[in-house]
Amino acid sequence: MAADTILRTAAILMAIGAPPAGAQSGVAEWAGVWRGALVNLPLRAGAPTVDVTREIGPLPSADSTCGLWRTTYAEAGVTKAVKDYQLCRGAGPDDLYLDEGGGVRLSARWIGDVLVSPFKFDDLLLVSTIRLRGEVLEEEILTAGDKPAVSGALPLPARGIQRLTLYRVGPVGRVNETGADWAALRRYRKDNATLSDPVAGEQRVVFMGDSITEAWAEYFGALFPGKPYLGRGISGQTTPQMVLRFRQDVIALKPRVVVILGGTNDIAGNTGPSTLCMIEDNLESMVEMARANGIKVVLVSVLPVFDYPWRPGLEPAPKIVALNAWMKRYSAGHGAVFLDLHAAMTDERQGMRREFSEDGVHPNETGYRAMAPLVKTAILTALGRR
Repeated sequence: MAADTILRTAAILMAIGAPPAGAQSGVAEWAGVWRGALVNLPLRAGAPTVDVTREIGPLPSADSTCGLWRTTYAEAGVTKAVKDYQLCRGAGPDDLYLDEGGGVRLSARWIGDVLVSPFKFDDLLLVSTIRLRGEVLEEEILTAGDKPAVSGALPLPARGIQRLTLYRVGPVGRVNETGADWAALRRYRKDNATLSDPVAGEQRVVFMGDSITEAWAEYFGALFPGKPYLGRGISGQTTPQMVLRFRQDVIALKPRVVVILGGTNDIAGNTGPSTLCMIEDNLESMVEMARANGIKVVLVSVLPVFDYPWRPGLEPAPKIVALNAWMKRYSAGHGAVFLDLHAAMTDERQGMRREFSEDGVHPNETGYRAMAPLVKTAILTALGRR
């Protein structure tokens, strides 16, 4: 297939990748910003890497309404194509179709937990299958030559497979909106409003961070039973976004201790290029705000990463080591407790040890269980300081 045909067919198929209402995966699990790379099989020598960013917005919630979806393709950092679509709901929650414009409408259907979308394009028959596995959106597109139908079996020549692995890098709040909620201030607004002040003697702890903290909170009940610990992590966030929401998501909740874990998405460039100095400034701002309001601080090292699956080739490992060294020095001179999880989880490449993560960035349950006793000790140390 020609390069322009690959991009066009991939754009059509990938935009279908949001779960229709009534499907087995919830809307909140799919909506957001995703990044990854498109791989065409069989591999061609010299073929450029196609980087893909998919923005999945809110689903249409009423009949005869549509929502906007966007897919961006880039090669070597240069945008090659941007495709907008309308994902529409017809008569009922299961009657979904993709309006590509020009009268082209493509239907999608759930089979089990897999979204299947077959259709024809020129002389090709294409079948897309897509599913969500944890924080990874996986898609494969089978392409075969098409022929007129006949009775009995009709062999069709397979042309290739397009494989896409997307990693969540951003929250729902900033997708497809003018003047969007860049820092996702709305994410915990309702939770914060219904939370009462700490009772006398309560040692409330707030965990501020990104997707690592957001997923960690799901294990709080098992790892910290009976503890008044609150998770305020948001997938894909960088430290400037955390600074913007620090007052409402940390200070206003009146914790005794805040556990700050951020910086890896800055190094990955989720919200644009960031120098280590920029990240340090943001971490320092959060520590200063906390201390000014009588909140003890546990400053957590950035976890080890050898390579970001959604932004390969950035060589983050030495940058993470340098940032963590600064955190340790800064904490020693500014009354914060430095928690070095990097040392406990790194391998010989300064990446995450295999038993602790499936994708080399986000801890799995084993990883979180290894982190738990270390953060417990750090919190106790912080509580014991004047």
